[in-house]
Amino acid sequence: MIIITISLGLKMIRNNFNRSVNFLLISISLIVTGCSDTPKEPLSISDQAPATSAQNDSYVYHPYRTLRKHKFNKTASTHKNTVWERLLSLYSLPDIKNPRIDRELYWYLEHPTSLAILQQRAEPYLSHILDEIEAKDMPGELALLPVVESAFVPDIFTPQQKLQLLI
Repeated sequence: MIIITISLGLKMIRNNFNRSVNFLLISISLIVTGCSDTPKEPLSISDQAPATSAQNDSYVYHPYRTLRKHKFNKTASTHKNTVWERLLSLYSLPDIKNPRIDRELYWYLEHPTSLAILQQRAEPYLSHILDEIEAKDMPGELALLPVVESAFVPDIFTPQQKLQLLI
């Protein structure tokens, strides 16, 4: 009985050792393979604008985009300077002339109650989000990412709950 127990114990130790060695060898080979393919020069981002299709050539420039020209005076503390004006002043991504984007913008213009609900939901969070974006010198458009992710509803965890927001 003791001999069987000892032999089983040795087999378990040998199996665990073999697994550990195999894991170690695979890890080392993955690291070496990954490091061997790193480029010598850093990748550069092209300064060229993205290519546009022929259907976008007839695109019409819309006047609402002039709102982006508004600058927020950080030193003045007047009541007219709202969080939304501050957000507009932090926009730094280039304008993209795309009919799909305009379709989404026009949807919000045609459904002002949806915008009002989003504004109410964003109120407790947006000022803090903008503070962090300014501190990290990031594009102001990123402050609107919670609109896409959860519509500023903090307790959304599952895709089904996100889908209910759209219905």
